[in-house]
Amino acid sequence: MTRSIRGRLLTALFATGSMLLILLFAAMYFSIRQKLRQTLDAALLSRAQAVCAMSEQDAREVRFDFDAQPIADFLDNPQKHRNKAFFEIRVDDGKMLGHSPSLRDAHLDFPPAPTRTPAFEDITLPGGRPGRSVAYVFVPVFETPDGQHHPATDKGLRTAVIVCAQETEELQETLGAILWRMVAGGGVALAAAAGLTAWIIGRSLRPMTVLAGRIDSLREIQPGRRVALDGAPTEMEPVVATLNALLARVDAAMTRERGFTADVAHELRTPLTALRTTLEVSQGRVRTPEEYAAIIGKCLDLGNNVQGMIETLLLLARADAGQLAAHPRAIDLVERLDEWFIAFEPAAAARGIRARWEVPESAPATTDPDLLQIIMNNLFDNAVSYAKEGGEIVISVVPAGAGFAVAVANTGCTLSAEEAGRVFDRFWRGDRSRTDSRRHHGLGLSLCRQAAQLLGHTLVAQVTPDGQFKVTLTM
Repeated sequence: MTRSIRGRLLTALFATGSMLLILLFAAMYFSIRQKLRQTLDAALLSRAQAVCAMSEQDAREVRFDFDAQPIADFLDNPQKHRNKAFFEIRVDDGKMLGHSPSLRDAHLDFPPAPTRTPAFEDITLPGGRPGRSVAYVFVPVFETPDGQHHPATDKGLRTAVIVCAQETEELQETLGAILWRMVAGGGVALAAAAGLTAWIIGRSLRPMTVLAGRIDSLREIQPGRRVALDGAPTEMEPVVATLNALLARVDAAMTRERGFTADVAHELRTPLTALRTTLEVSQGRVRTPEEYAAIIGKCLDLGNNVQGMIETLLLLARADAGQLAAHPRAIDLVERLDEWFIAFEPAAAARGIRARWEVPESAPATTDPDLLQIIMNNLFDNAVSYAKEGGEIVISVVPAGAGFAVAVANTGCTLSAEEAGRVFDRFWRGDRSRTDSRRHHGLGLSLCRQAAQLLGHTLVAQVTPDGQFKVTLTM
């Protein structure tokens, strides 16, 4: 099947037009054929009735007096080679009463069980030519002894059967000529219609060629550039609108990519610059082993920071590419949360931060514990890092529909409600002056959102009326 819209339209229209034209011509042909046959049948019946009127009977016999003057078609005319007419009459005892001179010594076929209702049929005439006949039973006119003729309506009178026929070769030739003219005319009409249809379709599809040219001009992506809708057909408007929406998304993705590249460069430059500066300063003079150990420790912290950022970026890249897969299984949320928070208890204690648990005895859930640990470790780390010293962290688990809602909140939030909606943006930090550059680089919550989406969970951040920063994971 052709992939061309032009080809499909031409094929469909040509096939439909051909079928309609064939049906129309077939209806016309059979209508003409039926009309001609009806005219022929009427003429046959009229001739048969005229011949029947030439027969009569009395009490002794049935007679037939043929008068060819009113029906000259039944004569044996040597100069007439076509459209000949024939008749033959037989009385009820099978004896032939009379026949047309055109039959000569031949005979017509009589129906096995004739009736008084005229019966028409196509036959083969003597000599092998095609013909059509009418046959029926009639009662010859009764002649009284005084010479009066009365219609033969009384019962007990003798009957006769007449078969009247005519050659149809000329009729068939006429129908054949009509059929060939229809075929030739239909072929010309189809050819003309196909040419006109191709021209119309070409003009109708021209806007698509123009649109293709406009799209081709967008080989070099330029921000804000769109495909113009001027002159586009109504049917193409959804396609153009969808294409422009795609270009808008591409623009937005490229803008995010450029911003992401700039942010990565900035975030990597800061620790690398600090590392280089530390090494240059340590190279300036000879130092004690303790000072070198401190410098090495600082460089190690800077290297760990860069490594952590790169590992997080790799996880985000794998999530964006769909390479992270979830493997859910049954776990107890309360048990796992308690296990994962142990790693953050020393940092919380060092800052005097209390942890308050608002959880049930158990919370059975089905999820991927590895991805869930990535989410909760980042939430615990942020809470411990950004809660004010001597403040509080609230960890809660409450039923939510068929699952649970896990929330981590910390006091000392300085973000506005509007800024809370941006915490999932990559490299976004609300207060850079308070950020621990050795541990936080604005990617943790972005990774949390990607992991939550992969698990089919929702992650929402908000600032509560009492000034707490709260992140809720609904499972």
